[in-house]
Amino acid sequence: MMAVSNYFNLEEITTARKVSAAVINISGRQRMLSQRSAFFCMRLVCSKNAAEKEKLQHNLLETIALMEQSHKDLINTNHSINLLSPPSPTVRAMYFEAPLHLDKKVREYIDRIKALLQLPDPELTPDNPHLQYIVEAAGGELLAAFDAVVSQYQEEAKSNNLKSISSRLNFIKKVVLRRLKQKLTQLSSIARCANLKKLKLNSSTAKKCLPWER
Repeated sequence: MMAVSNYFNLEEITTARKVSAAVINISGRQRMLSQRSAFFCMRLVCSKNAAEKEKLQHNLLETIALMEQSHKDLINTNHSINLLSPPSPTVRAMYFEAPLHLDKKVREYIDRIKALLQLPDPELTPDNPHLQYIVEAAGGELLAAFDAVVSQYQEEAKSNNLKSISSRLNFIKKVVLRRLKQKLTQLSSIARCANLKKLKLNSSTAKKCLPWER
């Protein structure tokens, strides 16, 4: 059964599942980071405390840095997070083609936050166009696009798992049938040999019983 054990490699299956889980987790985290950054932006605009503003700016920089790096990892298949294969054509289209254009939306969103962080205090008002864009995107088109991509990753992971299980079961079935055929052939050969020996024994006994051969 070495062939089966080599093909049905548990380590390989576990690695594939970890890859899918990593992609789903990172894409889901992107959704969370968009919400967190929008919240920080609103607090930054509303805050009157210099120390709090400084802390919020620091939090925003950390958040968008992680968001930007995660986005690069997802579209460039960075091996450091075990993304061993490029995005599927469907996922890639969701990032770079209509109607989602998620890549463009993410880049624009991050650029708007960076622009907001560069503004002097007098311009940090609730009606600031950068803030308005950030809040609307985080609760609208950007959020919907993230939801769609996460769902697609989940569907592909489920489909890949089913295909993997099916292909391995088919392989095991072929191996078992081949081994069974070999065993049947061996048993048939043994049976033929036994019959031949029995025939020879019967023939020898019959000769001994013939009167003209006494």
